[in-house]
Amino acid sequence: MFTYHLNLLTLLELNSVGRRTVQQLLLSCDRTLFSEQPLHAKSEILRFLFRLPGDQELARARKQADAIVDHAHKAGVQLIGFGEDRYPQRLAALSDFPVILFIRGNPEALQQQKTISIIGSRTASPKVLQLTETYARRLAEKGWYLVSGLTEGCEAAAHRGTLQAARPGTAVLGSGLDQIHPRRSTRLAKEILEKGGCWISEHPNGTSARKRRLIERDRIRSALSAGVLLIQASFSSHAMHTVRLAKSQGSPLDVLDPSHAAISGDSTGNNFLVKARAAVPIQSNADLESYIENLSRQLAAPDIKTVSNIQPLADPVQLRLWEER
Repeated sequence: MFTYHLNLLTLLELNSVGRRTVQQLLLSCDRTLFSEQPLHAKSEILRFLFRLPGDQELARARKQADAIVDHAHKAGVQLIGFGEDRYPQRLAALSDFPVILFIRGNPEALQQQKTISIIGSRTASPKVLQLTETYARRLAEKGWYLVSGLTEGCEAAAHRGTLQAARPGTAVLGSGLDQIHPRRSTRLAKEILEKGGCWISEHPNGTSARKRRLIERDRIRSALSAGVLLIQASFSSHAMHTVRLAKSQGSPLDVLDPSHAAISGDSTGNNFLVKARAAVPIQSNADLESYIENLSRQLAAPDIKTVSNIQPLADPVQLRLWEER
């Protein structure tokens, strides 16, 4: 698949072409056009572009794509393009799917179906972090794999819990795989690899983490997760962006009850979701077990998008407030 990967990257490197354009080409054109031979000025696939690249622009993009592939191979990074057998089906279902994935570690971790994303505050109290670790370990003991963005606080605590139960999981980066963000998560990230997990990104090595990329990363993390558990978050936090994605993708959403004894500090996100009946509140270990059972039922019957007692975030006033925060 070397030529296929090279051509996808060449298209992405063209100044006049963006990810959306490449996605449309992949969905509307015969995929063999991407893999027959390296792109050149007379390649049939280029005639579908709104503006044809000049010879110098195409040569520059091809050279950059060559460098990306070469660097990846030297760094032990695997590439999987959209449409390949190993490409995760959950990502292929996204309207804004990653054109190509960069993977370090065990790619089989991406094929796990029992996946969970545990999210929350980066500045949670020690009690909340301990509870997060305990819940994550219980989920791992039940056979669930964690998908995270390596964020500090609740996400890091969740990884510690799953690693204790020998379930390494997947870390989704908003940068190249050579630039762990935040840097303080480097040790944890290495342990994920050592225990048989993987790191993935849609960005080549050398790409730094930026706010926009971290936000875009959330669609991948959410799509790879069969369910999402929010531990604690303020209404305007980054975690609530992942919550909104989870709701739009039909993933089961549970939230730690804002009245839980472990919670201190801002939990306005929890309050909002509970009052809007947009998530099931967890108050006890029994509630957690019920959540795990519900996740298993959802996985067995993927057409069932929501639990009957949970309402979608359909109130226009609620939605407008969410967007304005």
